Amino acid sequence: PTSEFNSLNDLKDAFYSQLEYLVGKITASINLGDEFYARSMPLPFTSALVEGCISRGQDCNSWTYNSREDIICTGLTNVADSFAAIKKFVYEEKVVTLAELNTILRNDWQGHEDLRQMFVRKAPKFGNDDDAADDEMRELHHRAQNIVRSHKNWWGDPWDLDGSMAASYYIWGLFTAATPDGRHHHDSLADAVLSPSGGSDIKGPTATLRSMGKVTPTWPELANQKFMPQFLEDEYKP
Repeated sequence: PTSEFNSLNDLKDAFYSQLEYLVGKITASINLGDEFYARSMPLPFTSALVEGCISRGQDCNSWTYNSREDIICTGLTNVADSFAAIKKFVYEEKVVTLAELNTILRNDWQGHEDLRQMFVRKAPKFGNDDDAADDEMRELHHRAQNIVRSHKNWWGDPWDLDGSMAASYYIWGLFTAATPDGRHHHDSLADAVLSPSGGSDIKGPTATLRSMGKVTPTWPELANQKFMPQFLEDEYKP
């Protein structure tokens, strides 16, 4: 129940517990598939072309040449911005209770457009050199990576996160409920894992780069910046 979350840290602990649970299920199911392939689906032709298989006398599915496995993720910016918004409007300014916000999100902000605009425009957002959001982003990236790397693949090596997705932020947004950063159900998630949410970076590209620079990369992380053509023409042309 939301009444159990007396602080943002309580809420974040619950989030990371859920993340740990889901990562455990994902890695366990894929490890089971890898074991099945190694035991029952050998690739002799492919193995003949992979260095080391013939000299080792092992199929390429059965040894650690192929041991790096990762989970492609998206939407981390939305999570970090949501934490920052909840901290500001729920726990600090008490504009809305967590239980009320939960109900509003379940109804996709319907009937609460003024409140949604407050969460969109007045809450800290990653990409503006604002520590209130950037610190949440840094913690999220590192804690998520630590959770994933605590799990081992079938060959005994740690799993990794991978943020080099192409357009999955759009596809997965279709299946993601409304979020406390002001996003509607079905709307796209943030572009890439180290990019601001669309339209939320309002302090210019340098501020965005400063925000990105606060997140020490420990796994493949994609960041995009897009510019309107008119800002690269005439006197603005590089």
